[in-house]
Amino acid sequence: MPESVVVTNISTDAINLYQYEIESAPFFYEFGPTSWLLPGQSYTVVVVGNPVWDVGLVKWWGLGAYILSDNNDVISLRNPVGTPFACDFWGVGPRAGCPGRLLGPRPGPPGS
Repeated sequence: MPESVVVTNISTDAINLYQYEIESAPFFYEFGPTSWLLPGQSYTVVVVGNPVWDVGLVKWWGLGAYILSDNNDVISLRNPVGTPFACDFWGVGPRAGCPGRLLGPRPGPPGS
């Protein structure tokens, strides 16, 4: 799959991600009003592509170029008021690390 971000509901309840945002500064992807996930379900948000291609649990960010660094980067999920809710990072360097979390560097992007 091309560059993408996966958001999984690890709770035991259905959740609506309406107005939650995936952030890879300076870029944001905001979930729409019908963005429900059942327990264990995942959305895959593909970075490059047209949102009119959205189908089921696959969303398209709408960007025209890749944005995630292979060497080091960070992705955050922010709640509707903008507070980081979850975060993942890889590599070392100025963009590798989650605010408020002390995790060690990983060798590559999530899923690699």
